[in-house]
Amino acid sequence: MFGSADQGLQVAWFALAGFDLTLVVLWAQASVRNVASIPSSALGLLAALTLGFLSYLEHLYTVRPSLLLNIFLALTTLFDIARSRSYSVQEYNHLVSIVFTSRVGVKCILVLLEAHGKRKHLLPGFRSYPPEATAGVYSRGLFVWLIPLFRKGFSNALSVDDLFHLDNHLKSERLYERLQSAWEQCMFAPTRPIALNLSGVRMSNMGPNSLLGLTFRRLKWPILAVVAPRIALIGFNFCQPFLINRAISYSQQEAIPISDEIGYGLIGAFAIVYIGIGVSTGQYQHLTYRAIAMMRGAFVSMLYHKATRLNLSAVEPSSALTLMSADIERITQGMQTGHEIWANVIEIGVAIFLLERQLGAACAVPIGVALVSLGGSIAATSFVMQRQALWLEAIEKRIAATAAMLNSMKGVKMCGLTDVLRQDLQRLRVEELDISKKFRKLLIWTMALCTSFASYMYDRADRFSVHLARRRPYRDVCSVLGHVARQRHDTGHGQGLHLTLHLSAHDGTARLPHHVAVSLYGRRRLDPAHPAISLQRTEG
Repeated sequence: MFGSADQGLQVAWFALAGFDLTLVVLWAQASVRNVASIPSSALGLLAALTLGFLSYLEHLYTVRPSLLLNIFLALTTLFDIARSRSYSVQEYNHLVSIVFTSRVGVKCILVLLEAHGKRKHLLPGFRSYPPEATAGVYSRGLFVWLIPLFRKGFSNALSVDDLFHLDNHLKSERLYERLQSAWEQCMFAPTRPIALNLSGVRMSNMGPNSLLGLTFRRLKWPILAVVAPRIALIGFNFCQPFLINRAISYSQQEAIPISDEIGYGLIGAFAIVYIGIGVSTGQYQHLTYRAIAMMRGAFVSMLYHKATRLNLSAVEPSSALTLMSADIERITQGMQTGHEIWANVIEIGVAIFLLERQLGAACAVPIGVALVSLGGSIAATSFVMQRQALWLEAIEKRIAATAAMLNSMKGVKMCGLTDVLRQDLQRLRVEELDISKKFRKLLIWTMALCTSFASYMYDRADRFSVHLARRRPYRDVCSVLGHVARQRHDTGHGQGLHLTLHLSAHDGTARLPHHVAVSLYGRRRLDPAHPAISLQRTEG
């Protein structure tokens, strides 16, 4: 695919291997070292030689920069920068620090060289590839490959010729061959009972979900490619409350010698989290719609191939048109949120675990709200599907009437029935819209009711949880006071523990002495007439 590999890249890999070899020698001669110094340097040398050879092969046989090399270099460079700082502050092994810092500089150069595109090095047969097919990991992650198209669209009106060529993996011919061959094998499997359909074609008794399972098997890698960015998005989303909690505690703590380092670390953590949210969200949406485009291309090609071979006297041609328009559109809309099913299950589980750590048993309230909302959505789904089926029947009826009129256009004009048929088609269109309104209204009401109920219940749950959380510290204080009082009462030290509690009336703590009394006298049966603790309540 390439005429020759990049000479500068080869020189950089040899330089990195040379610095690693130098570090092995320096650590072997160093008087102060740990048990991992020499092995880590030796592994670094082995990794440099292996990855340098892999980079050479990647440049010869792939059209885009290596994903493995870019990720490895980016992560290890960040860790090496931290190690270089640690070596620089040590009072010994200055030569090791200098060589290691120079090695980090070479590695940074390698990061830039490996991320650079290879389009100018491609052979003539591969230069027509679209920019997405030749873009590197950073270009695809940040959608840099779209900038030329945006720039052209900003200055001129875009046309079809201005768009990029279609990726080979998205072409309908290739997708049709992948799915149609598997579909025919599934239809004519010898282990299945054979029957005749309406068109006279022998086919097996397949289940209603056969096409779904077949699609997942044939397009499993494009579908599974969405999993990694979605899991990354879950992780970055749950990092936010921990970061906010740490930032609040950092702002409230007293100044210590490493306060500046902690602050800089929090700044970097916030930057990583929010950049990660943006990148993972973009990749999640991009890969989802890419898989949807592949499914749509395969389905439409299969329907077209089937429609051209149907017996017109046995089936209705309008059914194929309805499948190509409304049905495939509904399938693609459902696949847009298909990965949210398993992702939301993980998010709910992690969220409940985190709530339980903070609120205890009160975390069961959001679980109940979610279960009730889920039950209501499932109950309303049957009604929505019935209205959707009526809408699709109306679409099919209108398309059939339109196709019949177009096939008999000569007779229609000769008999002067143009206005009459136009009115009939208009009436069918209005009826279709009326039926679709009922479906959409029911869908809106279902979503509104579930959302309103969930919002109301979550508001109640939030207030209840906050109430418990505000009372929990006082219950903990009371428990500690009761434990101290019982110890003093049992050992006979003094006449008791005299405390003055400054209580706030607006916090709902007017009943705090009652809780204290329960804590003091509930379990050990202390005599209320001779308390071990005397309370003096003051408003504050």
